[in-house]
Order: sequence, then structure tokens, then C-alpha cells
Amino acid sequence: MYSVAKSWTLLSSVCLLTMQAAGALSFIEIQSKNFRGHLKFEFTTSDPQGCLLNCHLFSDCTNAVLYNGMCSLYSSGNEAISTNGIAYEIKRDAVYNKCEPKFTFGTLVPFTRTPEADGTTTATACTPFIVIVYANPEGMHFYGAINGIPGVQNLTKKCEIHFLEEEISGCSSIPVFFVRRRRRMLFGSGYAASDAYRRFDAYTSSASCASNTPACQRNVILREYKNTAMEDYVYLPEGTVHPQLQFTEVDIPIHVHYTDCSLTTLDMP
Repeated sequence: MYSVAKSWTLLSSVCLLTMQAAGALSFIEIQSKNFRGHLKFEFTTSDPQGCLLNCHLFSDCTNAVLYNGMCSLYSSGNEAISTNGIAYEIKRDAVYNKCEPKFTFGTLVPFTRTPEADGTTTATACTPFIVIVYANPEGMHFYGAINGIPGVQNLTKKCEIHFLEEEISGCSSIPVFFVRRRRRMLFGSGYAASDAYRRFDAYTSSASCASNTPACQRNVILREYKNTAMEDYVYLPEGTVHPQLQFTEVDIPIHVHYTDCSLTTLDMP
């Protein structure tokens, strides 16, 4: 959990987090409100816990700023940042045991592959669940439903991924989740155990599903790739090659109904 305590050196407060089955980390309020970094993304919120949670969820986030109902998250960089808001620096290996409890965060769930087998379905009607892929000016990608992603600033639609809403009879199905602020999708029922994640009304599978009904086919295979230049996740057709992309620990084929996502539509040079 988080806690806050006074400090009379360079800091004005300290926030501590401990998580079940995990270590601890701290957020330190920067008294001078000046630091160096690179903006990742911004979203509207007046909740300090929500702002700090989204920084905690991604390992390259080093600073969080809350000002006038806006949370701004930063990675390390050389740009001079000055703010009138409350600025925090994350310390992922620091523990301040004298702090009073303040915030709690959900447990992070590691990826576990779901055992699956190829199948055949006789389903004659299936409903697509469309995930819109957005990008911001910093090159970060986000995954939302057709009605958008509430609060996240300066997003441009890039492409679509079509899952299916139903579990298909005769075939394996894996529920699709997303991390807060929708910067990454996750696959497997285990993510329901933590409130760090939310669920799409969608299913995928790592196994093949034969179908004579075009609407029920999941013949497009995607893979999850991570950008080595920053912590950003994209889902592209299997076999995609780019010098900045590498496979993640989610080492499964992701079967979907349709996508128009590519290196071109995602503006990756």
C-alpha cells in the first residue's frame, strides 16, 4: 500500500507501495517540481492513486505529474520539465517503512499460457468485437472500443482488430483483458483475479478453429510485439519484421477474425 510521510531534505513527501506476492516501491514528491524526462502520455483525472497506478504499471515510467485534473506520465529523457502541479519520482527499489498507509494497488498477474487444442465449430452466427488501435504524438499505442478511450489525450485512430464476442462451441476460447488506460491487451482468465485489469467483451485463442461460417472464422494470426525503443506494445500479423520490434513473454499466436493493422498503418518507419 502507499503511504505519505514528511521529509526535510530535497523531498516533500514519500509514497510507499507494497503488493501481495510482490516487492515494494515508493513515489517521492519532488519539492522543486523540476526534472528531466520525456512525455509518454496524458489523461484526465483528479485522483492521485489513479495517476500513480498508471506509472507503476509500466517499467519505463519514471515520473508522474498531477495538475489541474490532468495526469502526465514521463519516461527518462533529457527534456527539462517544469510544472506547477504535484510531481512524483518513482523509486522501484526503495522502501520507507515509517510511512502511514494511504493507497493500495492490485496485484500484477504474470502471463500464463492457457492449454488449448485445435477444434471445429458448427456455429452459424458470430458477433465481431472491434478493438480500435490508437496512437498519440509520442508514438504510444492504445486499445479501445468503438466509443473511444475516455480521458486519454491526443489520440489518432490507426487501425482495427476484430475479435469475436462469443465463446465458440467446439473450439477453445480465451478472454481478452486490458491494462488500465488500455496500453496493452492481455489474454487469459487469470487476469480477472486483479483489479489492475479490465475485460473486453471479446475472446481469442492460441489454437485453430475450423469453421464453414465466414463470420465465425478466426484465421488471422497476430503476435504481440514490444518496441525496444520504449515500453509500447503492438499486435501485428505473424511474421512481421521490424528492427525495433521483438516478441514478448506472451509467446502465443493470437487468432482473430480480421485486422488491417500493419507497420504502415501504425506509422512505424
